[in-house]
Amino acid sequence: MKRSAEEVRRAGEGASAFRTLTSKLLAIYVPLVTVAALILFLMLEVTFYQKEREQVIASVNNVATIQSAGFQAAVWEYDVDQVDRLLKELVSLPHFQGAAVFDSSFKLMGKVGDILSEPENPEFRVNKPLLYTSGKDTETIGRLVLTVHSKQIWLDVIEHLKINAIILLVLMGSLVASTMFAVHVVIGRPLAHLQRGIESARKEGVRTPVPWKSSDELGQVVRAYNEMQENEKAAEKEVRKYQENLESLVEDRTRELAEKEEQLSTAMGSMTDGLFMLNNDLRYVTFNQRYLDLLELPADMVQPGSYVGDLVRFLAQRGDYGDVDVETLVEERIAQLGGMGSSTRELTTEAGSILEFRQSPATGGGTVVSVTDI
Repeated sequence: MKRSAEEVRRAGEGASAFRTLTSKLLAIYVPLVTVAALILFLMLEVTFYQKEREQVIASVNNVATIQSAGFQAAVWEYDVDQVDRLLKELVSLPHFQGAAVFDSSFKLMGKVGDILSEPENPEFRVNKPLLYTSGKDTETIGRLVLTVHSKQIWLDVIEHLKINAIILLVLMGSLVASTMFAVHVVIGRPLAHLQRGIESARKEGVRTPVPWKSSDELGQVVRAYNEMQENEKAAEKEVRKYQENLESLVEDRTRELAEKEEQLSTAMGSMTDGLFMLNNDLRYVTFNQRYLDLLELPADMVQPGSYVGDLVRFLAQRGDYGDVDVETLVEERIAQLGGMGSSTRELTTEAGSILEFRQSPATGGGTVVSVTDI
């Protein structure tokens, strides 16, 4: 199913929330610190509970030891009222659950509180024998059973947990605030300067150094960026200088070539002999007007880039070579012009002129041929 525009917008907003450094750092720090704090608080509460339990156990044993003297006299005299008074005094003890006194035949003489329920920990119940000593003889005349509970301990643990929860919230708030501040001061400001410098170079073409100095990793990045900017500025300056010099050199060279071409054209135009030059493909590179006049060629017959074989075929068809097979003659003449050596041959034109062709290889490839009316 296609998602609605609103769902797409919300998804985009949710994704953009994790694009900043602050959100990314908090996404890491907050869970880690929360887990660490919970483990620490749990360990503290376990330690607190164990400590309080040990204190309760020590306290019930001390009370039983101290109170046993009073109960010994009351049991020896079988004074039930005194036993009840002493038991009622135990009710005010912290963590008290119940107490009972038994005579030597395990007959109940008195009780207070809950003595039937089993304590959550066996150590929370003390079964203290009541002893009577006469001379060197000691006999057991009864027992004092004292039981305590840990309800108050758990209430104290819950209070500690509430306090720790408040501490955790304060810690999380401090962590978020300190992270945002640290990111803004330590990372955000240099990155903002760097971003402005990059945007300025990208949009406006202005390369300015980033005004930030520090000895940390971001400072090193900024220094490297500034050095890169300076190097690029120097390189651009060199390129502009080279381009200016190159344009000047091109203009000078073009002017020189034009002058030489004009001089060459003038020289070739004033020659009494005809002259033409072919490249390696036997196509015309240059020629003078005298060459066209000696062969009495139409003005458009020869152009730079024209194939010399076409001219040979034209001359043969015109009859300058006499009664010959045209294509065979073209092949032979092409083979001669394509040769690497020098050669001389004569041609009698249709008008009766005798022309001498002197062929020489050109430097760099091709052929130069001069034509003289003899």
